[in-house]
Amino acid sequence: MREYSREISSVIREFLTEDDWAFDFDEDNGMFHTDVALKSRLGFTDVLIDVHQDYYQIFARVFLNQAEQDCARMTAMLNRINCEITFGHFELGENGSLRYRYVLPVSGIPCRKAVHDSLYIPSYLIDHYAEEILSVSCQ
Repeated sequence: MREYSREISSVIREFLTEDDWAFDFDEDNGMFHTDVALKSRLGFTDVLIDVHQDYYQIFARVFLNQAEQDCARMTAMLNRINCEITFGHFELGENGSLRYRYVLPVSGIPCRKAVHDSLYIPSYLIDHYAEEILSVSCQ
């Protein structure tokens, strides 16, 4: 069991419930899990919401069949994309995953709009850059 803000997790849970998201919540660790359907050929993204005491972070992940020789090209492309976006960033995982990480510092209780934006931005950006991502991956 780890320490996390029950107030932040409560606001996130309320938003997910009201917005009709299907999700699981690990009460011991303050972790939400859900999937988001995408419009692109990637299909869906696996979303983790990790609540801490004074911030929470969202990881939207897709699993790619990434060949070793494409890692340098993928890294160069993600560096370029990361320079274009204002909030969060793309990361390559060791298990062939690509994730978008977004961290929201919280002082007090986050407002509904902040929660909405923080949950929709990661999936939107994966969808937005999907064709570029797929052009470099082996999928």
